[in-house]
Formats: sequence, C-alpha cells, structure tokens
Amino acid sequence: MKVDVTLDNRSRLTVAEWAVWADDCKVKNDRHHVLDVVWVNPQTLEIYLDIPAILEHNCWHYMVEADNRQMFNAYCEENTHTWAEKFANVQTWEIVPVRCILRGYGTHDLSSVNEPSETLYMFFHWLEGQGRSPDEVYEELWQKCHVALLSPSEWAAAEEYDEEEYKDINWEDIELLDRQSEDEQMVTFLRNQTVYKQVIEQIEVDSYHMAVKLAMDLIVTSYDSDQAQWLD
Repeated sequence: MKVDVTLDNRSRLTVAEWAVWADDCKVKNDRHHVLDVVWVNPQTLEIYLDIPAILEHNCWHYMVEADNRQMFNAYCEENTHTWAEKFANVQTWEIVPVRCILRGYGTHDLSSVNEPSETLYMFFHWLEGQGRSPDEVYEELWQKCHVALLSPSEWAAAEEYDEEEYKDINWEDIELLDRQSEDEQMVTFLRNQTVYKQVIEQIEVDSYHMAVKLAMDLIVTSYDSDQAQWLD
C-alpha cells in the first residue's frame, strides 16, 4: 500500500525532522566520513536508528539533542536497547538511508545550525528594523567588556578601501584578524545579554523550522514520484 505523504503530515514531518537532525548531528567514523545512522522504510516511512554506530563513535549527545527537539515520545538511556533491537531486527532490504527519500538531498544543505556570520547577519537585520546601527552593538561590547572587535563598517572598509583615503590604518593587522573568531565572540556576547538573548534564540528556532520545511518540501516533491523505485 502506498503512503501519500502529502496527506500523511505526521509521517512526513517525522522524516523531515530526522533528516535535519542527521545533517545537524553528523556521526563520523575515524576517517571523518559521515555515516548513515538514520534509516527509513520507504513503504511505511517508519524511522530506524543505527544505535550501535551512534554509541561506537561516542555520539550519545546527539541522541540527547534529538530528545531536546521532542523527536521521541519517550526517551531515556534505559530504552536505548529497544531502538537498537528494532534496527537489528529489520530486514536490510526494507530500509534505506533517510537521504534517499529526499531526491536532491545531496544538493541541499538541510542543516539548521547557522555559522556565526549567518546568525549575525540575521541579528543585524533585526537590529536595523529597530532603527539601530550594528556598529552600536560593537561599541556596547567595548563599553561593557573592553573587547575591541572590528565593526561591520570597519570590515566593509577593510574589504573595499582606498589606500590614500585610509593610509593611516594598519591594514596588515586587519588582514591577520580571524573574522570567524570575531563573529563567534560577538554571538557569545549577544547570548549573555538579556535584551539580545531572546532574539538570537528566535533566530535559531526560525532556522530550524526553515530547515524542516525545506526537508518536507523535498519529500513532497520527490517521494511520490520515486515510490515506484522503492516499492517495485
């Protein structure tokens, strides 16, 4: 019996959530190759987890993250063996890696985890909506913590500058700066400020929902047309 995922929203959402989890929480072997640990029955959309691989590669904390996302009806260390037995007892020809359900999976980044620069970009967009300049927050960091980071306007000047106009600036020092490290410091600062913390958390929540929506869209547009391949 075919599963119409356009109608079965719960099953579709579950697969989408696990697909995003698999991208966010990559389980890697000793050679740093990403392992398939989330599997799905294409006929029923039932999820199977390769618990032995997750535990072997010391990725238990990924399971905790799945629990934090409320992806289990009930979950604790004591019932891990139930998931392990479920995976051990399924016939290998009945399941495929979750990425196989989403045609185009390899060309889409389903991770909901933002780089610090991405988080800051969205934060600055919110800040400007409040009528404020991003440079103000960098000044606030200096005033509160005495940490001097290059502001967005200074980075813009460093990337597009006129040597004559900015001849007094030591550009060699700027080139040695690690922008990713500076972005990480700023995001950490924002997380510790009550007025900004909720904005950062909302950005992360929105990013997760957007990633799940993308995964669901891929399922809807590809799963029905691919079912014959899995069910023949």
